[in-house]
Amino acid sequence: MSTAEMFEKSFNYFNNNKAELIMQYKGKVIAVYNNGVLGVYDSKIEAYQNVPKEHHIEAGSFIIRDCSEDHQRHVRVYHSNVHFTKD
Repeated sequence: MSTAEMFEKSFNYFNNNKAELIMQYKGKVIAVYNNGVLGVYDSKIEAYQNVPKEHHIEAGSFIIRDCSEDHQRHVRVYHSNVHFTKD
């Protein structure tokens, strides 16, 4: 399985189990790989640095998710009707 496919599988696992994972690991950062949690960390940097060394997996094939209080932040995208003209 390619790195991109493993990343997608990990991402889907988190999204399908989001409520339970956030409740279980509240206030922590988790590394998700395939269909499970690889590790629990205090920061995203700690997870990013330790997961490849501890589990011998390629960076980019796992996801790192924050399970803190503000986990429900949403990205807002604004569109505007801007027109560029050539004078």
